[in-house]
Amino acid sequence: MIPELKLSVMIAYTLKKKKGAEEYHLFEGRMTEEGCTSKQFSLCGKMDKSESAGNIFSCEEEDSARKKCAKTGRALCVDCVSHFYTSY
Repeated sequence: MIPELKLSVMIAYTLKKKKGAEEYHLFEGRMTEEGCTSKQFSLCGKMDKSESAGNIFSCEEEDSARKKCAKTGRALCVDCVSHFYTSY
């Protein structure tokens, strides 16, 4: 009998544009066997998914998401992006 293998669930990031504003917010979710998920509110808590005008990117691992955010520029929410950087 072969033991059941468990797929580790990885964190995934999605960058969404807010309707009616030139601002972008990060959403955290999970990569699963069925695809990617994202939480209802952005990392900063200032944007609900229902306010989205579309995704800039989705289902990115942390390193890739951080690099793509750096290319996005000043319209990116600083509270959301600060999640990638540790403050001591």
